[in-house]
Amino acid sequence: AAIHDHLEEASSHFEVRVRYRHKKGYYVEVSCWGMALRDENGHPTRMLGGHREVRSVMGTSPRYDFPDDFLSNLTQSMHGTAFRYRLHPDGEDEFLFLSPEVRAIFGINGNERLTNTAPLWDALHPEDRASFEKAIQDSANHMSPFRQEWRLRTAQGTIWLSGQALPLRNADGSTEWDVVVLNITDRKEAEKQVRTQLRMQDTLRRISSRHINQPLDNVRKTISEALREIGSFIRADRVYIFDYDFKKQTTSNTYEWCAEGIRPEMDNLQNLPLSAFPWWVEKHLRGELLSIPSVEELPDDELKAALAAQDIQSLIAVPMMNGEKCIGFMGFDSVRYKHKYSEQEKEFLKLSAQVLANILSYDEQRRNLRDSEQQLNKITASAPAILFHLTLDENGAFAVPFISEGVRQLADGLSADTIMKEPTLLFEQMPAEDAQRFYEQLIASASTLTPLFLEFRVERGSETIWYNLSARAEKDAGDRVNWYGVVQNITQRKQIERMREASKELQFKYQEAERFASVASHDLQEPLRTIRSFAQLLDRRLDKSADGEIREYLNFITNASERMSRLVESLLEYSRMGRNSSPEIVDCEQLIEGLLQDMNDTITCASAVVSYEFLPIVQGYPQELRQLFQNLIGNAIKYQPEGNRPRVQIKVEEKASHWLFGVQDNGIGIPEESQEAVFEVFKRLHNREEYEGTGIGLANCKRIVELHEGEIWVDSAPGLGSTFYFTLPK
Repeated sequence: AAIHDHLEEASSHFEVRVRYRHKKGYYVEVSCWGMALRDENGHPTRMLGGHREVRSVMGTSPRYDFPDDFLSNLTQSMHGTAFRYRLHPDGEDEFLFLSPEVRAIFGINGNERLTNTAPLWDALHPEDRASFEKAIQDSANHMSPFRQEWRLRTAQGTIWLSGQALPLRNADGSTEWDVVVLNITDRKEAEKQVRTQLRMQDTLRRISSRHINQPLDNVRKTISEALREIGSFIRADRVYIFDYDFKKQTTSNTYEWCAEGIRPEMDNLQNLPLSAFPWWVEKHLRGELLSIPSVEELPDDELKAALAAQDIQSLIAVPMMNGEKCIGFMGFDSVRYKHKYSEQEKEFLKLSAQVLANILSYDEQRRNLRDSEQQLNKITASAPAILFHLTLDENGAFAVPFISEGVRQLADGLSADTIMKEPTLLFEQMPAEDAQRFYEQLIASASTLTPLFLEFRVERGSETIWYNLSARAEKDAGDRVNWYGVVQNITQRKQIERMREASKELQFKYQEAERFASVASHDLQEPLRTIRSFAQLLDRRLDKSADGEIREYLNFITNASERMSRLVESLLEYSRMGRNSSPEIVDCEQLIEGLLQDMNDTITCASAVVSYEFLPIVQGYPQELRQLFQNLIGNAIKYQPEGNRPRVQIKVEEKASHWLFGVQDNGIGIPEESQEAVFEVFKRLHNREEYEGTGIGLANCKRIVELHEGEIWVDSAPGLGSTFYFTLPK
């Protein structure tokens, strides 16, 4: 098993102990070791080794000396060379045996020992010497196999060698190796070519894969990067692409990369006439590579002058083919030195030119397609609808080959590209019941090839948008159903329909409200006037000496009827709010200034202070807005602790879609549990003896704010005053 492992894997060390039966009948334990000799491909061909009886000699091994003629004969019969090397504990070393091949390499005559090892060490490649010395030292220290590959500099050039050996420790502490050496230069060169080939393939693969998903806007950048990679790989100084324009009979430099310190030439090489170098163009049209190893050896003509002006010493120009058509060429300039290209490099350049030609052709197709799509999108984008092409195959899978950019109106983040990639996103915008109905009608239309008509909804936040879809169905040669149609936003139509229904109900309610207002203004006010009139007649006819209690009763009747009359007037005002006016542009500062002048007596009597900051211009109902501020300011002055001086401040803050107003006072405040109830009709928190009022003022304020599509609320605490907030749209 140990021999098998060693033959299969060179790194496997072969050294085992076995028992042999002695001729006298007893067994002896013998240590067996060996090393396979291998050819240049690493295959084992023969084996060197030995046996020794195990002895109790600490740190030493029996030494079996082979005569030099035996070693010489042995090395002549095997593939490779050999030497015996000894390393002493003090670091001195010597070669006890050198095969004829090794002696020939170094010009050493005779078969004597070589104690001056410096020439052999000096022949080691400087980059390999340290690793070679370490491999010998590790083998000596650990008595482990020596295996190493290294370069040797000879008169014929640098060669690669591979050696392996097992160390043997001598009684004097020195270590010896019988090293079998193979010349692996051919293998290393083949490996180098394979590595170069792999690097070439990897470079082209990387260029192709990187470019395939690049946006068209990045094309110039990625192609310039590809030229840099290819040029750096083959050590060119300038790499460029020329296109052929056979209609204009010109050629132009379209892409260029230059190594550091090399002058760009692209601007000087535009619209060159093809007639100047017809043989050059003809060679490319035949798909042949054009190589100029030395510019200085060219005939003195126009081409040599043009190349010399660019400091070019040698160049190679590779045709770029799109099928059978030559679309241009890819050039590689050597400026700092001449470059003779190997066959492997030429093959790489041909592949590079083909890859770049494919990339440019692919980009042209993408650009044409993009231009067509942009033109179609421009046409369809202006349409107030969504145009689409929908398909359904026999397995029930549908796709969207085309949809216009109007699809963005369905939901934020949607685009034509996303829908064409993920058609199911269309269904995700609809409520489940609409999506199910959509699919059912789609299947029905596909089975009968009848037109598809459908209304569906899309929820956008709290808003519901209605759409109408109509499309004609037809079947193509592949038995696939196609629909070509349009989706239109019908939300406004739906709103109008709802408004028509709502207007019928509102009309009825308005009529009821008008009848109520008529009853309130006539039927309710008339009895109140009668009560007041008769109470006044009784008061005038009573003798001056009449009972004071009777007069007090008459005053109660008169006051109650007046309060009732005011209450009826307030109700009438509440019901008529916003009905007899239309929105206007209202300057809130002017409105407040005029209001404060009209309330001057109320403000002066209460010694109140009313202040305000900058107030905006809004659109609303002037009379109602005036009443809103009047009610809030009046309440702020009225609901005060006894002896307190009222202070009222009007604030405003600008928000994204509205203005936030605040009317702040230093009054008695409102308990938290009553802060919503104060906006209800007839809701009073205090009796009439404490604070006069009808209980409808804040209800009017709420009605006015809602009429302007705003909100109103209060922030307050008992004894700490109140701030009434309300919003008005910008």
